[in-house]
Amino acid sequence: MAELSMMRLLVTGASGLVGRAVVGAFAQPGCRVRTAVRHPAEPPFAPGVEVVQHPDLAQSFDWAPLLDGVDRIVHLAGIAHTAGVADELYDRINRQATAELAAAAAHAGIRQLVFVSSIRAQSGPTADHALTERDPPAPTDTYGRSKLAAEAAVRGAGVPFTILRPVLLYGPGMKGNFASLLRAARSPWRYPS
Repeated sequence: MAELSMMRLLVTGASGLVGRAVVGAFAQPGCRVRTAVRHPAEPPFAPGVEVVQHPDLAQSFDWAPLLDGVDRIVHLAGIAHTAGVADELYDRINRQATAELAAAAAHAGIRQLVFVSSIRAQSGPTADHALTERDPPAPTDTYGRSKLAAEAAVRGAGVPFTILRPVLLYGPGMKGNFASLLRAARSPWRYPS
């Protein structure tokens, strides 16, 4: 726990479902947390959490000012499954922005970059067996391919890293199809079986 008290952490995508949980877990005395967001968070983060706004990841920008005084990064920012998004935008936001951050992190001497990728970098929406680290990645869509390419960029950047491939995550404030499913399940309406 002594090392935690000296941590200076940057969380990208901090206003999202997972980002808020990460910020909440680390926003404690002795741990400096800087959040990187496109828009001010609603509700605001806890007092003492530094908020830095950055441009949309669809455009390049200088990550160095966000990394000043930071020794670790949790990178959550990206674009997920969104209808009508061009393949180039997935690549720009998920791969290229991650590559730029990883290169800046290596240049800044960051001690650890945690990149939260996706199970979709490993597989399509289903698999015919339990996946393990021995299975070669086989993404089936643009989103998954962009996340796999981002992982390669992190590995090649020269910064100490950890890559996580979570499956569907849910909790308070979630969006998307799973949130719709939970709303339907809570509904008093009966559905045909």
